[in-house]
Amino acid sequence: MNLTHCHRTAALCLTAIALAACGGSGGDDPAAGYPVGGTLKGLAAGTSVTLLNNVGDSLALSENGSFSFATLQAANTAYAVTVKTQPDGQICTVSRGNGTATSAVADVEVLCAPGSVQPPIGDPNQQDQALDLSTLTGDWVQNLCAPASPTTTAKSMLRVSRQDGATVSLVLDVLQYANSNCAGTGVPVGATDGGTVVFNATKGIVGLTANYGAWTYITGVSRVVHARKGNLLCVLGDQSPTLFPTAQSVDSYLSLDPRQLQACYTRL
Repeated sequence: MNLTHCHRTAALCLTAIALAACGGSGGDDPAAGYPVGGTLKGLAAGTSVTLLNNVGDSLALSENGSFSFATLQAANTAYAVTVKTQPDGQICTVSRGNGTATSAVADVEVLCAPGSVQPPIGDPNQQDQALDLSTLTGDWVQNLCAPASPTTTAKSMLRVSRQDGATVSLVLDVLQYANSNCAGTGVPVGATDGGTVVFNATKGIVGLTANYGAWTYITGVSRVVHARKGNLLCVLGDQSPTLFPTAQSVDSYLSLDPRQLQACYTRL
């Protein structure tokens, strides 16, 4: 089921917007759509976590156990379960949160543990930097390879193009592979308009540059961070005030779990 995606990994939200028409079938009625859900573990008593599916479908949880989003997922479209709001004093991460809905989805796992992604504001190693769109533009493919059907796999693709000033446009696609490990050259399924991002701040530390902006997409506007870490482009969902007040906080989040980097992109 995995394809990769925001909240904190907006790349997952990008994947969700692209219609991944990768085939497949299940026992549910595809005309009605499929439920998307899973299990929440480790949430501390008296706290709550808010999840998102595909940017707009929000679900607040205050107890551990099984969960399911209210909105059914259209058949053969991409879902992306992410964390919108973290519980106080904890960090929740999503596993198996992204894929193409070819049947009911019940294996998403949200695991919460003590911690915080935000280091002290005013990190002496951080520097405000000038925006360099050349580090963001181009064609990018997501690292994670996911099953799309019994005989194919898929990766999310993102095209970033410079517009006027500090604005980029996004085009989303899915590359489909006729094998079990995304080997060789993928075939594009079909491009989808991913909206635009207007950047207003750039912060950096050694090894990472974080570009902060407003992402306008088909259903609304949200804050987003496009971070370059080595040869990777990592797209993280944000909010106002920012979840990532420093570039170090972006780096800390990406370093929490090696799986976070699977949602990042490598330039084609």
